[in-house]
Amino acid sequence: PDDAWTLAVEVSPRARELAGRFWPGPLTLVLRRDPGLAGWELGGDPATIGVRCPDSPLVRAVARRVGPIATTSANRHGHPTPVDAVDAAAALLGPVGVVADTGPCDGVASTVVDLTVEPPRVLRLGALTAAALGLDDATGRPEPGRDR
Repeated sequence: PDDAWTLAVEVSPRARELAGRFWPGPLTLVLRRDPGLAGWELGGDPATIGVRCPDSPLVRAVARRVGPIATTSANRHGHPTPVDAVDAAAALLGPVGVVADTGPCDGVASTVVDLTVEPPRVLRLGALTAAALGLDDATGRPEPGRDR
């Protein structure tokens, strides 16, 4: 998880707190991208980067060995998320050379939280609810009675 912070600038205490609670796991945090990564073509806003520490032991082992991995979802935009290696290979055949079969997954996307804005904004609800994150809804407002 600490490698994720090297990709960003201005990592807030809130980002570290959320990562501490939900990593490894289905939470993607959108942070301000380190300008030194200008050569990384990741798509989307070049000023931000989404970071995640997945719960897959294989992916974490590879990342420990090679460093942060630039990746995307295992599905094409607008198509369902594959739940096993056979479906992933069929969906991505051509754009990828290798698919690692680590068993079936639940097919539920990670929850994406934009921490470059205040209050933080949930960009995509996935496996984690806004309430679990301490937010009352997708606007990022704090849950009633909860201090920031």
